[in-house]
Amino acid sequence: MATNQASIPNLKVKGMTGAQVYENWKVFQFQFRNFLLAFNHSEAKEEKKVALLLHLLGPEVVNIFQSFSVDLTKVKCDDLIQKFEDFFSPKKKLSLERHKFFTRHQKPQESIESYVTDLKNLASTCEFKNLTESLIKDIFIVGLEEDNQHIKERLLQENEDKTLADIIDIARTIEMSRTNQNMKVQNDVMKVQTRDASKSKNVWKPGERTKKQCTRCGLQFHPVKVCPAAKAKCYKCAKIGHYGKMCFFKQRNVAMLAEEDKEDADYTQLFDQGSHYFIGSILE
Repeated sequence: MATNQASIPNLKVKGMTGAQVYENWKVFQFQFRNFLLAFNHSEAKEEKKVALLLHLLGPEVVNIFQSFSVDLTKVKCDDLIQKFEDFFSPKKKLSLERHKFFTRHQKPQESIESYVTDLKNLASTCEFKNLTESLIKDIFIVGLEEDNQHIKERLLQENEDKTLADIIDIARTIEMSRTNQNMKVQNDVMKVQTRDASKSKNVWKPGERTKKQCTRCGLQFHPVKVCPAAKAKCYKCAKIGHYGKMCFFKQRNVAMLAEEDKEDADYTQLFDQGSHYFIGSILE
């Protein structure tokens, strides 16, 4: 039996980095459990399994064991293994983990699903305990990116008793609604352009105007009446008619808006003549 026991190398601790010791410990732990199983010690008394564990760990671990201040006659083998696991495992810096969580904001073009999943993963290492869900909910709302300020405003109006799941469901619904709305605008504009382009070749060149960007919502140019931001409230200047990311508070953007209004009138008038695919009819 002595030969079999010696087949498990003692755990090396001295002269090694913390990461190296932990790797050695994981290998030793795997071998020790197999040893108990192979030599029918799995069902042995706890006192005997503890003695085998300490014997096979070797002399370099004696001082570590003594720091645990446990009673050899009462401690269970699995509990002692857990104490060594806690001792050898790399110590995470709690303040750093929490810093990563509290400074996590939604990235541009990142979906609600991806954002909240990463927040949950970060929170799992922060030891927030019973505050975990509440803090995830708060950071989720605070960290929403500029394009989702309308979602943030809606969530801030919700009752405090809303759960994290409730908040996420609301955010997903709004996100999906806006995505569908933007797609509809693009489809409607393309429908009008495709239908009536042949009737206006001598008056208007679609390619020249559609290359521009709408200064209200940021999508491909279209008349104001089909713009998804026509009734939106800007979170930067509190005015109606554009998203925050396209805020025309600066003078140069005011000039751009004035120019667009003039061109928009011509653009709309063109399609209000001789076509049953009027912009107005699309909205009805």
